[in-house]
Amino acid sequence: MREFDIKDSEVGSIYPMRYYLDYPDNVKLLEDYTSQALEKYNKENGTTYEFDKIIKVNGEGCRDRIYYITLSVKNGKEKYFQVKMVTRLLRKSLKFPSSGQPR
Repeated sequence: MREFDIKDSEVGSIYPMRYYLDYPDNVKLLEDYTSQALEKYNKENGTTYEFDKIIKVNGEGCRDRIYYITLSVKNGKEKYFQVKMVTRLLRKSLKFPSSGQPR
């Protein structure tokens, strides 16, 4: 499986959110985001994937947050998706520039 794999030693603005999934409120937030992205993907591609679980999350940004999420989905068998989501905190909007790619 290929995932958004960011190493601690890499230099740049994207960083592993190592402990982010330890908090139930964060998990709920990302599950809501990934469910919306998956719903959009299903509508655009005529598929019926169902969210299973979040595997890994990386992040970028301060005011506007970008999440890079690797998740598993089900549709008869398990598959993996990568989702990039941008939250615009001041405008309270959510965009999915990359609504997912099955792996």
